[in-house]
Amino acid sequence: MEFGLTCRKDHYLFEEGTAFCNHGSYGAVPRRLREKQQSLQLEVERAPDRWFRETTPRLFKESIAALAEFLGSDMDNLMFIQNPTTAVNSVLKSFPFHPGDAVLVTSLTYGAVRYTAEMIRTYAPGATCVGLDIDLPVTDAGHILQLYRDALDKHPNVKLAVIDSITSPTAMAMPVAELVSLCHQKGVQVLVDGAHSPGQQELRLDKLG
Repeated sequence: MEFGLTCRKDHYLFEEGTAFCNHGSYGAVPRRLREKQQSLQLEVERAPDRWFRETTPRLFKESIAALAEFLGSDMDNLMFIQNPTTAVNSVLKSFPFHPGDAVLVTSLTYGAVRYTAEMIRTYAPGATCVGLDIDLPVTDAGHILQLYRDALDKHPNVKLAVIDSITSPTAMAMPVAELVSLCHQKGVQVLVDGAHSPGQQELRLDKLG
């Protein structure tokens, strides 16, 4: 695929004169995917009963298998959900926090995710949210690791750390593998918000630990 104007013209339906940059919030579906969407919608209308009883379970399994290969993960460890924010909410609100426990987020955490963490008292009474400020510019991964190390040493009650693979507001790639290792050494479980990673980073989820 050739990027730039040729890619835009051949693969997308953007209006002429528009430079669309906000793919993080909404994005646009390439022509080939839109054509596939439309063909599946027609298939639903042509045989609704067969679609829900036979086709959907088959396509679900095929999609999970393809995703597992792409992400370097076991099929049994993957599940589709509406969107990343819903996925993060599901984890945060089902995590077994106890009074006195804490969740760790950063100043670069996606807004909706950070808000859910900050509201922890509404779904985990007695638990708190710890915020880690990451000032810019960041020149090396070692600085990020030290910030997390200091925060975990200062707040030994942290039981879950939310880590962005690529931060939403700054597009900074975090040293996820190293951070996961550090957190596990401290007895802290990790929730990785990887909304921006597929297609931008080579992923091998089973190797994160």
